[in-house]
Amino acid sequence: MKNYKRITIFENTRRIEKLIEFKENVLKYFSSVTPTTLPMGILELQENQTSLELRSKINLAIDEIRSIVLNANGLVSIQWTDAPAFGGKSQFIDLFLNIFHYSRFSIQPSMLFDVIDRAIGMYLSDQKQAKVRTINPLFWCNEFISWLISLPFQFLTSIGLNGERAEFSVAGKMMKIIAGFVIYLAAILQSLDIMGFKDAINQWRKIWLGW
Repeated sequence: MKNYKRITIFENTRRIEKLIEFKENVLKYFSSVTPTTLPMGILELQENQTSLELRSKINLAIDEIRSIVLNANGLVSIQWTDAPAFGGKSQFIDLFLNIFHYSRFSIQPSMLFDVIDRAIGMYLSDQKQAKVRTINPLFWCNEFISWLISLPFQFLTSIGLNGERAEFSVAGKMMKIIAGFVIYLAAILQSLDIMGFKDAINQWRKIWLGW
C-alpha cells in the first residue's frame, strides 16, 4: 500500500471512508459486549450475536485499516507495562492486532479511536495536494515508471518466491535506483528529441561518450 502522499484524491477519499466505517464498527462492538470479572480480577468481555457479527467485520478489515494508518505515518502500537506483582515487564502492544484483548491489558478503546482520528486528519489535510496529483501528468508518469521498475519483483512473487523481500533488499533497492535513472534519462532524451533537439543530443553524445 502506498504512502498517503502518493495517492490520488479517489484513493484518499476511499481510505477516509474505510477508517470511519472501521471506527464505527469497533465502537458498536465495544458497546454490545458485556464486561465480566474472572478470578484474580481478570476482566473478560462476553459476546453476543451482534458483537460476533461485528467481530467478523472487524477481522476482515483490520489488516487493511492497519496498513492505511501506517501509510499515514501513524503509530499502531503503545508501550504497556505489567503491574509490579506480575514482574513489571514492559512491551509494545499493537492496538489493531490485540483489539479483542484490550481487557487483558486495561487498554481503553478510546486509544485506538485517537489513532484512527489522527490518521483521518492526515488524509484530510492532504486532500488538496491529492487533487493536484490526480490531474498532474508528471504524477502519472512517475507511477508508470514505478510500476515498470516493480515488474521483476512482481514476477518473483507470481512464481512463488518472496518478491517483496527481494525488492526491499540492498540489491533490490540498488536495482530500482539504477533502473529508475535509466528510464528517466531515456524519457528525457526522448522528450528532447521530440522537441527538436536531436542534433544537439547527438553532438553531446559524441563529445562526452565518444560515439
